This record gives sequence, C-alpha cells and structure tokens, in this order.
Amino acid sequence: MACADWTDEIAQLAEALKQWRADITHPAADGTVRDPSGTMAVCVADGEMAGRVATDPEMKPGITTATLNKDGPQGSGEVHIGTMRRFKGLEYQKLAIIGASDGILPRTALIEQYEKTDPTRYECELKKSRNQLFVATTRARDALRISWHGQPPSPFLPL
Repeated sequence: MACADWTDEIAQLAEALKQWRADITHPAADGTVRDPSGTMAVCVADGEMAGRVATDPEMKPGITTATLNKDGPQGSGEVHIGTMRRFKGLEYQKLAIIGASDGILPRTALIEQYEKTDPTRYECELKKSRNQLFVATTRARDALRISWHGQPPSPFLPL
C-alpha cells in the first residue's frame, strides 16, 4: 500500500490496527470477547523505525504497544513492534510491515558500498535482506498488510 509520507503511513497503520482490534474483540456467538494482546504486530526494517512507530502521537489514541527485543515483548501493550530479525519464530494473527520502500528494503546505504568492491558480499547482503522480508511476511497467520512511503516499494515486493 503506497502512502504519501511517514505521517500518512502511520495514520493508515493506526486505522488498520484499530480495525483489526475491533475484528479480534468482536463478541463470539457465545458472547465471549477475545483479548487482542499479542495478536497483532508491526514489523520494521530497523530499531530506529521501531522507536518512531512506538512513540508516534498518531499511534497513541487507544493503541498500546510493546517493543520486541531479544528477550521478547517489553511491556504489556497489545501491539508488538519490532525489527524483522526479532520476528523469527513468532506468529501473529495480524501483521503489518511498514516502511517497505526501495532504499530501506534492501538498506541501500549499507550495502551499495559492496556492489563494486565486493560483489559476492553485495549479493549475500541482498539475499539476507530478501530473506528477512520473507520471514517477516510468513509471521502473519490471518492478515498481512505491507506499506511504504516516499520511494517506490521495495524491489522484493511482487507488485
């Protein structure tokens, strides 16, 4: 899903998370209501982006978050936020991957230095980035939402 800029991407993410929470907590036929905690997640390319999502004012009204680190979710928020490498081995009912723009996936600034000086390393870094995105996308059980802004989408996305 293409977004105009970071603010638009976060605003659309917040709306999607609110809708997902409503879907999850909708009373079942027997009247029970599910707790949405830990059923939704937001996946980003790096730790700086995770921090920006967790602290963005657009996310605050009614959305609680917990940041994933190597020891698991920190806090009791209903939406887990973390980097792609933190999602390996986890599963969520609904998952959003944001910031999936060309230049971020793959992280061009980090790997382009190898393109001419070490082509083997360059290809390895591209493959690693592609694999991390693949792993992240497979963490979603029922719903996956991918968005980007500012640049074209990642070349890894088959659009």
